Amino acid sequence: MATGTGIGGGHGIGPAGTMPHGTAGAAVSGFPEVSNFVPPLGTAIGRTDVIQFDVTDDSGAFTSIDIEVRFADGSVEQIFDFATGFTAQYAPSSARVAIANGFRFFVRRIGGWLQSPVGVATTVVDAAGNCDGGLPS
Repeated sequence: MATGTGIGGGHGIGPAGTMPHGTAGAAVSGFPEVSNFVPPLGTAIGRTDVIQFDVTDDSGAFTSIDIEVRFADGSVEQIFDFATGFTAQYAPSSARVAIANGFRFFVRRIGGWLQSPVGVATTVVDAAGNCDGGLPS
């Protein structure tokens, strides 16, 4: 299975305190897409801010959605696993809402962000086996 790197399966790391720059949801027909980031790429992130984004696919059917957040010190925290949902650090304060052809994620860390996220890494696989970023699984 292929894994996207940087935000939205693209490549990029933003300056400390900002959403990373990168290829946000580069649409490839038939492949899952991660897009519509709020705050927009390059925007400062506050301690209690929510990160919002959409995960969509032409079919709207997924076999896997895995999401991690990466920090400037190199640490990584898993946010969401399709099989089990949000992890303990994020579950009570985050949500996944159904939208046309996918989901909108609202991500907030319990107790706030300990440091500013520099990247959101996704691995999204649709029912046909296509992985985000247009990479085959």
